Amino acid sequence: MVLVCLVLLNINCSIKKEKATTYTTFLEDLKFVKKFTSPILLKSGTSSILVAPDYEAIVLTSTTSGDNGFSNGYLNKKQISENIIHPGGNQYGGEDRLWLAPLGSKFTLFYKQNPIEDKNWFIPKAFDATPYTLNSKTPTALSFQKKVSITNNIGTSFDIKIEREINIFSKTEIEKELNIEISSVINFVGFQSKHTITNLGTDWSEEKGLIAPWVLGMFKGNKKSTAIFPYKETDSTSVKISTYLNDIKTDRLIRKKGNILFKTDGAYRSKIGLKPKNALPIFGNYDDINKVLTVITFSFNKKERFLSSDDRDLKSGLWNGDVTNSYNNGLNEQGNATFFELESAAHGKTLKSNERISHTHKTFHFTGDKKELNKLCSKLFNIELKDLYFD
Repeated sequence: MVLVCLVLLNINCSIKKEKATTYTTFLEDLKFVKKFTSPILLKSGTSSILVAPDYEAIVLTSTTSGDNGFSNGYLNKKQISENIIHPGGNQYGGEDRLWLAPLGSKFTLFYKQNPIEDKNWFIPKAFDATPYTLNSKTPTALSFQKKVSITNNIGTSFDIKIEREINIFSKTEIEKELNIEISSVINFVGFQSKHTITNLGTDWSEEKGLIAPWVLGMFKGNKKSTAIFPYKETDSTSVKISTYLNDIKTDRLIRKKGNILFKTDGAYRSKIGLKPKNALPIFGNYDDINKVLTVITFSFNKKERFLSSDDRDLKSGLWNGDVTNSYNNGLNEQGNATFFELESAAHGKTLKSNERISHTHKTFHFTGDKKELNKLCSKLFNIELKDLYFD
């Protein structure tokens, strides 16, 4: 009997430890964030999103089920609690933040004008240390703007205005956006960010480099979390998956039933991407521990060209970039799972003075009855939840 009790106690502690690394409520994260900044809450029924104007108007997290529901976003609580601006970059976390492409080629924005080496990696102040101005606010929508200057690796400067609009969706709007019906046993949240970049300087040229909106969302990784990338095969070539950082074996990356599946456990640093010839304007993730189906859609024209995604490839030039990506981070210092990212990018465009380019990125989460989640996954990705697991 004593042995049985000890076993049960160990199992219970293991469950609590697993939950501690993967689960916090929306209210818990809201209370934490309020200690250091003044976020704005947008609500629609039991759906809420938390926006932090002081942190580049990032959508920090969301819930499908009110204050006590699962908090969907990953927060870098160490960075937030330090409450200081780091000159080399500030990662607050969050489900939706705006960066600018390109990451790769000699036109990269991430190394100042230094050699492209790990030691010189640098997140520009324009991305995370130059605050937006709040232009308007309603119970379901916010709009921000700021003017910044950013310089690429070869010294080309871009003077731009960024307009960032965020709004939360109603149930009817989500159903229309995704062409679905949401069962009464499913909880949901959906929101979008729309970005418009205006060239305030001289005309841009390919020879000096271009820039484009790039949206990244950070979510909690765990051992039963899988990113889902439906793809399109072309007549001339099979689907090509871009891979970065570390070797990715078949226990972390497979193709199944028209989808690329990528393990998003937050335990092994790796990254994948899809080019425009194979990408579709929808992708997502399923977290089986917390029973969260995430869906991302975005504005996409497959005929356009996309800026380089590979900061080690200096020969291919400005183009040949990915449209969608998922980055999986490694374990933290305590050996716990961290985060993964779901990302979409706009195409590159040679803007003349006062011309604009826009990009829209939409995030949806569904929780609740697993049979109904399976129906949504089957409809949106043509694959069932049981087929998402790695052996």
